[in-house]
Amino acid sequence: MAKIRDIILTSAFIFSLFPCAALEAKAGMSGSDFLTSFTDARPAALSGAFVATASGISSIFINPAGIALDVRPELSGTHTIDIYDRSTEHFSAAFPMKDFSLGFSATYNYTSDFMAIDEFGNNQGIVANYDYILCASVSEKFLGFLSGGVNFKYFGSYLYKYSKNGIAFDAGALMWYNIFRFGVSLQNLGTQSAYINVVDPMPVLLRLGLGMKIKINASDYVSAEAGTILPASSGEEKSFNFGAEYFCWDAVYLRCGANVYEESGYTLSLGAGVMLKNFVFEYTLGSINNSQKSQRLGITFIL
Repeated sequence: MAKIRDIILTSAFIFSLFPCAALEAKAGMSGSDFLTSFTDARPAALSGAFVATASGISSIFINPAGIALDVRPELSGTHTIDIYDRSTEHFSAAFPMKDFSLGFSATYNYTSDFMAIDEFGNNQGIVANYDYILCASVSEKFLGFLSGGVNFKYFGSYLYKYSKNGIAFDAGALMWYNIFRFGVSLQNLGTQSAYINVVDPMPVLLRLGLGMKIKINASDYVSAEAGTILPASSGEEKSFNFGAEYFCWDAVYLRCGANVYEESGYTLSLGAGVMLKNFVFEYTLGSINNSQKSQRLGITFIL
């Protein structure tokens, strides 16, 4: 079992370091946008600049290699709501084992039910609209300065009488030296079924990040990261993101981030968290400078 795990993680680590061929193979693909939205309050507050500084349970979606840096089991839940009456419930768990770490998450994205009206004005009844993602992760450290991780995802969507499902694979890697960190993550390689007789292409993303983490004293630290998001589709827009986190007084997290797009401007995000014994309570206000504002409330229990 351990040998199979090592083969999977080593392959994922190598694959994530050489992602160009995979991106070229998926060129022109996009779709299933819920696979690319942020689920946790922490990476959302950093505008996604959490690839190189990823650690703990919040790294499952962004870079699964960060799960290996957890030293204690964690359970987490996040509620997200935006101005379009769209909500997301996200639950995750991370468990450090003897030689590796495991992660699990479930995401449910939905809107309020609405009435369907046909072209003749007839009421067709209540329409349900939701998406879901189930994810299993495994991560491991290598050589004292590297870690690799993979996600295996099963997802689906439902709208009115139409539905689809699919599977996807993520691979990530982390490298650290002194205060510096480098991270890479390749997301959403996979396939899905037809949706209203149309097979949507997968939203394959390459995330790169370069960051640093500086300890101020025994407990306090400041971390910062700059990165880029490279979509495989020519119809998607490349972006650059920046994020910073300050942990102070052994209890308070202060976070901010920015995402700059090549053509459509930029978005800003702010967040804060408070640690009370084994609990961390978090809040994030995302896209605060445009019409796509979102709010996230999260709680993490450290066992």
